[in-house]
Amino acid sequence: MTMAFPRSRSRSRLSAEQENDRPGKLVLSAGAAVRRQRERIRKLFDNGASAQDTLRQLCELADGTIQQVFTELLRVRQTPVQGFCLLALGGYGREMLFPYSDLDLLFLFGNDKSEEEFRPLIAEFSRTLWDLGFRVSSAGRTLDECRRIEEDNAEFHLAMLDRRFLDGNASLFEKLDAKVMSGPGKAGAAVSADRIAAADARTG
Repeated sequence: MTMAFPRSRSRSRLSAEQENDRPGKLVLSAGAAVRRQRERIRKLFDNGASAQDTLRQLCELADGTIQQVFTELLRVRQTPVQGFCLLALGGYGREMLFPYSDLDLLFLFGNDKSEEEFRPLIAEFSRTLWDLGFRVSSAGRTLDECRRIEEDNAEFHLAMLDRRFLDGNASLFEKLDAKVMSGPGKAGAAVSADRIAAADARTG
């Protein structure tokens, strides 16, 4: 089995403002570390590390980078994290991340107001991850929106079954689990039923 590993994108020139602030300075400092870690993981794989260990290490690298970028942007913007958290979904939520896989993320908001307040930070967060060599496939939902099953977006709800907390307001994630995605009749049960029905239709 062979794997190709992405490279962090470098910025050849940074403005004075970027050099002294984010995200340019963050990309320069974190980018070198990301490149070193990718090279280390690749060498381990070439020397016989299992695919499972490699995927796990790539996931840990993504987790650490996301948390570093998110924490730094919160600090620079002096933004409290109340009402907002980051979740990993799908294969990334299962801690199985292939080298060129997208990072499937959910930006979870407590309400519409929180969504509006965090929109500029999310845009900067996504751009910074792109500059570091990560492809982000993201969705934004409020708690109330997560309650609703969208018939034309079943993939999102299937991915939610493998959700994993990354950073932000942990109590908001707990509310998602306790009030939205658990229990009979809730979104998780409904999606599970749809998943079984779809599998039956394919094999029937």
